Formats: sequence, structure tokens, C-alpha cells
Amino acid sequence: MDFLGADFMTETCTYWARLGHDDWSGVTTYANPVTARCWYKRDNKMVRNAMGQEVVSAGTFFSDELSPVSVGDYIKSGAHAGIDPIEAGAMEVIATGQIPGSPLGSTDLYKAFV
Repeated sequence: MDFLGADFMTETCTYWARLGHDDWSGVTTYANPVTARCWYKRDNKMVRNAMGQEVVSAGTFFSDELSPVSVGDYIKSGAHAGIDPIEAGAMEVIATGQIPGSPLGSTDLYKAFV
């Protein structure tokens, strides 16, 4: 664990990867929930979504364990075992980002904007 993980990733979050959407039935399916160590910062920030539009993010999850998270997935603070992210009260990821690790040995830091 590098200094970023030791000093800042003191919380837990859960994310649900979006597997697909059936246009005929309107049902979206999600993978089983995955927990990760993270840090959540609540703040309003202008980000660009997957279509290049400027949207307002209400918060950001930071972690070196969020590399699989994509736009359209769901994420929530704390550990959750439920298979439905909407029932769990999770927030949709509207944009993602990455802060490259330093040459001194810190790992990449991934951001999920909600």
C-alpha cells in the first residue's frame, strides 16, 4: 500500500458495474457489488459526461481500486451486498478520471464523479 492508500483511502465504497440494458423490456442488469477502499468528497464540480456535455457532479469517489468503474455504473459509500444498486440508494457515475501515479511509487488514482 502506498502513501495515498495509507493516508487517504480510509473509507469503503461499493460499486455495481452495468452489464447491459434490454431496450425491449427496459431492464438494466448489473454485476454483483464490489467493495473497495476509497475516499468520498462531496462538492459541486463541472465535468464532461460520455457525450461531451458539461454536467454538474455532486461528489467524487477517489481510489486506486476503481479502475473498472465506468460511466453508467453505480457507486455508494459503505459496504453493501444488495444486487440492485438503485434499491441500495447508489448514485450513477456520470464521468470518470484518472490521476497518474508518481515516479516515487504511488499508484494511479481513479475518480468516479456522481
